Amino acid sequence: MKLFSLVVAIATATDKCFICKSRQYAIATSDESKPATHFGDADSDICFKPAADEYDGLNGRPLVAECASGCLSLGYMIKHEDTNGFVENYEYFIERGCKDDLFNGNLTECENEPEWESQGKSKTAWCEQDLTFENHGNHGVIKARYSKEPVDHKKSWLNDDVAGLELTEDPRLTCYSEHVVSESSIQAPSNKTRCELFTNSCYSIVANLDGIDMNEQDAKWSYAKRGCSSAFEQETETIFFKAQIPGTEANSTMQATFCDRAHCNDHMAKWTSSDATQIGILSTLLFTTFAML
Repeated sequence: MKLFSLVVAIATATDKCFICKSRQYAIATSDESKPATHFGDADSDICFKPAADEYDGLNGRPLVAECASGCLSLGYMIKHEDTNGFVENYEYFIERGCKDDLFNGNLTECENEPEWESQGKSKTAWCEQDLTFENHGNHGVIKARYSKEPVDHKKSWLNDDVAGLELTEDPRLTCYSEHVVSESSIQAPSNKTRCELFTNSCYSIVANLDGIDMNEQDAKWSYAKRGCSSAFEQETETIFFKAQIPGTEANSTMQATFCDRAHCNDHMAKWTSSDATQIGILSTLLFTTFAML
């Protein structure tokens, strides 16, 4: 009986962990000097710098919860650029929570676990970890640092250079962005946008239609919608479906394409469809999904 009780106790042991996420910005300087490798105002953010071991999760405060998978704190910094490559700002991230909620798979083995000063700041660097789509859901590769300490605000701060944060060049996708309906041919796209960090594909929906307008006259429509997407996580084959061209009563075959490279959503409709008066259930569901992009 004692052996059984011991096994149960080990199997159900959990760690108490801080649960919070925060991201803070630093404006790029005009002299293009390198940014600090830590958030300079960490005293004002208790996710970067916890001040106690008990929090209720209210009003922006962290939550303290039990985690069967253990605790994980992830820190990283990213240089944000506009679509022309000019630096906009720098962003500092801290994510704290249950390991399996923040990270998929095994963490990179750490030869030297971080050590701490008596008041809570880092004495040595946190452990290195590359964050990818497979293990974290982000686009590209982010150079991060991690700690696995359970709740202890004196072993938690991410507020100076000692933690070892490294600057990651902007990993976000750049996609073409437009929404055009025209009665003449559409030109190749030129407007670009930066996607969110956890957006992993660009999309294009295009169509060319020869049909009949409301006055029973021959008419032509061209359609294109492009942007960033989370509907598909990786590049897929082209999807053809039938739907109504927005702003018209014309139903057309449409071509949707998803891709995961910069500026890849420049597909043009090389074909022309005739008026399709029936929209099947599958096509309606597909267009409902695409309409939210």
